[in-house]
Amino acid sequence: MIAEALCPTQYLISETCFAPYMQSVETVSLLFFPALAAALVVLLPYITAPSYKFLTACIVYMTGAGVAIYMGLSTGAYTSLFATLIGGALMLYVVYRTVVFRKI
Repeated sequence: MIAEALCPTQYLISETCFAPYMQSVETVSLLFFPALAAALVVLLPYITAPSYKFLTACIVYMTGAGVAIYMGLSTGAYTSLFATLIGGALMLYVVYRTVVFRKI
């Protein structure tokens, strides 16, 4: 298990790590991985779309944002919701910049 590999044995109770640094690790992972997932959800349809690439990325972002807002508000996971919306929006901005500079 990952907890056994990363956690000292004195902090490992019932395969759960209670080390003092685990709260920080959990917070970082709850911010980083939803943002990464949202960025990839916007990027991959942009890459694979044969035409209307930016429009496809916009539609995917809006759909994903709607689902993220619903899930985030219904579960109370506001930090993950914020990270997801920011990660997807940043990737949409990168896609937009790619489209704009490709036309020049």
